[in-house]
Amino acid sequence: MPFLPDGWAKRQDGYDTIEWIASQPWSNGKVGTAGGSAGGITQIMTAGAAPPHLSCQFIVVACGSMYHHAAFPGGVLQPGTVEGWLKQNKFSPKTHELS
Repeated sequence: MPFLPDGWAKRQDGYDTIEWIASQPWSNGKVGTAGGSAGGITQIMTAGAAPPHLSCQFIVVACGSMYHHAAFPGGVLQPGTVEGWLKQNKFSPKTHELS
């Protein structure tokens, strides 16, 4: 599923990416991120995984909670937003696992 592997799923891609960058010989060990929209959401999810070398983030535009602000604002499913984004970005809930 989109974004989940960046933070709290079995695979913590965001955490692993930050730590990989910090371990490179050209890195000073302090890693910062920047971006908006999907890149901002990815940063929020990565921050929740607490990679030790993540030093700063510049999040331009992103919802703080995918559940409350994107999929279910006010407690109501927004199928047009959710399904449209998934189709546009070629994600299928039927073929992607949370592992």
